[in-house]
Amino acid sequence: MAYDNVCKYLVEWFPDSFARWLLGSPVPLAQIQPTELSSEPIRADSLILLRTQNLILHLEFQTDPDPEIPFRMADYCLRLYRRYPAQEVRQVVVYLRKTQSERVYQTSFQRGSLSHRFEVLRLWEQDPEVLSQYPGLLPLAVLAEPDDPEPRLRQVARAIAEMEDTKLRQELKAATAVLAGLNLPSSDPRPASFSQVGSMKQPQVLICGYHGYGNAGDEALLLALLQQLRQLPNPVQPVVLSPRPAETAATYGVMACPRFDGWALRRYLRQSQAFIWGGGSLLQDRTSWRSPLYYLGLMLWAQRRGLKTLAWAQGIGPLQRGWIRELARRSLAGCTAISVRDGVASHYLEEWGIPHQVAPDPVWGLPAETLPEWERWPQPRIAVVLRQHPQLTPARLETLAEGLRRLQVSTGAYLLLLPFQLAPPRSPDLGPDYCLAQQLQQRLPGHSRVLEIRDPCLLKGVFRGVKLAIVMRYHGLVMAAAEGCACFGLSYDPKVKTLLGELGMPGWDLEAIPEDPEALCQAWLACYADGPALSPDQVAVWVERSAQHAQLLRQHLP
Repeated sequence: MAYDNVCKYLVEWFPDSFARWLLGSPVPLAQIQPTELSSEPIRADSLILLRTQNLILHLEFQTDPDPEIPFRMADYCLRLYRRYPAQEVRQVVVYLRKTQSERVYQTSFQRGSLSHRFEVLRLWEQDPEVLSQYPGLLPLAVLAEPDDPEPRLRQVARAIAEMEDTKLRQELKAATAVLAGLNLPSSDPRPASFSQVGSMKQPQVLICGYHGYGNAGDEALLLALLQQLRQLPNPVQPVVLSPRPAETAATYGVMACPRFDGWALRRYLRQSQAFIWGGGSLLQDRTSWRSPLYYLGLMLWAQRRGLKTLAWAQGIGPLQRGWIRELARRSLAGCTAISVRDGVASHYLEEWGIPHQVAPDPVWGLPAETLPEWERWPQPRIAVVLRQHPQLTPARLETLAEGLRRLQVSTGAYLLLLPFQLAPPRSPDLGPDYCLAQQLQQRLPGHSRVLEIRDPCLLKGVFRGVKLAIVMRYHGLVMAAAEGCACFGLSYDPKVKTLLGELGMPGWDLEAIPEDPEALCQAWLACYADGPALSPDQVAVWVERSAQHAQLLRQHLP
C-alpha cells in the first residue's frame, strides 16, 4: 500500500506532469475528494480523481494484480456518472511492478449484459525517456526498466540532484527511494541518496504517534526515531501510521499505513514483529479522552498479538480520568521496554512500579540544518514560538503583542515568527498557528518574518544565530536551547515548565503573565541582555543523555 500511496502523493503534487503524460497537454486538474461520490465506503488509499472542465480523470495505482479492479472501475464510473452526468470519465489503472499475471491485461468488466471498459498502463512497458521529461514522473521512470534498474536510478538521482528547489528535491528523492524498492533486491548496491529504502523482507516495525498532522515537534520525533532505527545493527522496515500516508511515505522514504483504516492496521499488526509508540505526549486526556484511548487500544492490540511493544521517549500526563489512568497503567505494564523524557512521566511509572529509563527528548540529538539565504537576515534576531491555546485569551494575546512591539523598539531586533503547527500544503490557509503569527507581525514596527518551515532539521537550524527565543511549545524550547539560545518560556503545560526548570531558564505560566506589557518587555530585555544559554559543552551533555532512547531500540530490536 505504501507504493500506491506514494504515487497518489505524486499526482497530488505534480498534476501537470500527469496531465501531460496521460492527456497530452498541461490542462489544469482539480482534485475531487472520494467522499463526494457516495456515503458508501470506498477504498480511497490509491484512488485519485482529477477534474477538468469537460473530463474527469480517474487514476488507480496498483502494485500487484487485484481481481477486484474491474468491478471497482465499473462501480466508480457509475458513481461518477451519478454525481457528474454531463462529464466524460476516463479511467486508467497503472500497474507498478512487473508480473506475468494475465490480470494486468484485463481492461473490462463483464456481468451479464453489463459491460464496462477502462484503460491499463503497465509501467514496465512505458518509455523511461518520456517519463523522465517531467519532474513528477521521475520516480516512475525507475519502474520502466525493472530488469536493469540501476542505470536508470542513477540517472534519476542525478536529475533530482540538479534541481534548485530544495523542497522539490527532497520530495522526489524520497518518492524515488520508496518506489525503487519494488525493483531493487536487498542484496543490490544502490546510490547512497536512496539508501534509506530497506528490503521488504526486513522485520517490520509499526510506529504509532501523532505523525502526519503537520506538528513540527511530532515530525521531529518521527525523524529522530527513523534515524535511530536506521542505525541498528540489524535493519528493520518501519511502517508509520499517518492520516496522510502518501505524504508521510514520500517525505520520509518509509512505508505508511492509513491511521484509521482498521483492515490495514490489522494486516500490518499481523506482519510486524514490533510496535513502537513514537514519542511525544500521547498519553494525556486534557484535550480529549479519545486520543489516549486510540493509542492505548493499539498498544493493547499489539500486546495481545505477541509483538514486542516499546514506549519510546514518552511523555505521560496529565491523566485526569481514573479509567484512562488504569488503562494506561495496564498497557505500560505490558510493554517490553519503556523510555520517558521527563520527570513528570517518570513519576507516573514510579507510582505504578513499572521499570523504565529517563532521558532528555531525542530531538536534542536531531541534526540542525541551515539555508545559505538565512545568513543575509539582519542581526540581532529574536525568535517567537506561540500557539493557539484556550489559555492564550484575546486579552493575553494583546498583552503579548504589545510587549513584543516594545521589545523590538528597544532592541532593534529582527523577529522570526515560527508556527510549529502547519496545515497541509495547498490548504486554503496554513492553520491557526500561522494566522496567529501573521496577526503578531502586523503589530510589529520593525522588520520581521513569518516562516513556513516543515523540515524538522531546518526548523531546528533556524534558531542558530538567534539571541533570544520566546517559546510556548515544548519542542521549540528544546530546539532553541540545543542551538545555544537564551530562552524565555510561556508555559501552558507541565512538561514545558519542567523543562524550563531543568534548564535553569526563566519563564511564566501562561495564566500568570503580567497584565502590564511593560513588565513583559522588561523581563524579556533582562533575558535578552544576560539570559542563561547553554554552552556547547552543556548542549553536548544533553545530546549524549538523549541517546539513551536509541540504546532502548538496540537492546530490544529486532
